[in-house]
Amino acid sequence: MQIKFPDLMFQGLTVSHKEVPMKENNRLSTVICVIVSFILSLFLTLITYMLATYFGLFNKALLLDAMNKSSFYESVILYTAKQAEDLAIPAGLDESVFENVFSENITYKEGKAYLTSTLNGENYSIDTSFVKKQLTININKFISDHGYGEEDYDQESVDAFVDKICSIYASNLSVPYLSYYKGITDMFTEVILWGIPILAALCILGFLILIKLNRWFHRALRYIAYSFLA
Repeated sequence: MQIKFPDLMFQGLTVSHKEVPMKENNRLSTVICVIVSFILSLFLTLITYMLATYFGLFNKALLLDAMNKSSFYESVILYTAKQAEDLAIPAGLDESVFENVFSENITYKEGKAYLTSTLNGENYSIDTSFVKKQLTININKFISDHGYGEEDYDQESVDAFVDKICSIYASNLSVPYLSYYKGITDMFTEVILWGIPILAALCILGFLILIKLNRWFHRALRYIAYSFLA
């Protein structure tokens, strides 16, 4: 006598064996999606940083506007006047010789012209003619009012003192690191021209991988959304 078992029992066993590799494949797919999503978020972050740096730090209009809104020019005048007065004391002069020498309006115009030229990679020499002219007039008036003669203040020593003050004024008005601005900008622009297209292509590749690994499109969009949010 032959015993027959129901086919349903064996069918159930067969299904249970097939579910194991399917679950393992799903787990592997999820792990790969998480890794791709993380890498994708890094690429998107790099693109964001590049664009923000280019339109922020390397934006000439923003830099000029920031300098105009700051107290940079007022600080230049105050600091230069303080240094000039310290030099005037051992020379036997008083602070009256610096009256109307450092004009805020002229300092602003010269500073703006210097910044604009330097940011464009051009050489610009700060014009100190007004400082030199007014300071010379004031010193000669001081010498005359106090009755000093050539044996006390000769023209050569006066000119040397005036040139020293002009040099300090020009040095304080200039910003040394800006001389490297043009070269750094050109180098960074070249990096952006190559970097952003490459990163964008890698991002597209990441999108396609996520879409390919997920059976349902909305699941792929979920991983892509995670990348953008990160």
